[in-house]
Amino acid sequence: MGKTLGTPITLVIKNRDWMNWQDKMSVEPLEEIVVKPLTNPRPGHADLAGVLKYDLRT
Repeated sequence: MGKTLGTPITLVIKNRDWMNWQDKMSVEPLEEIVVKPLTNPRPGHADLAGVLKYDLRT
């Protein structure tokens, strides 16, 4: 007990939100899809820090 073989461990995490972004983030240009502009900053990203630092309003 207390010993390992040192073999790698594999972990698969499925992205359940992928279907919502499949068309919006496609590498092929799709003219019929209208993407709404993002108006809310993403917490934890530079978006929020920039809005607060520079007092930006949309």
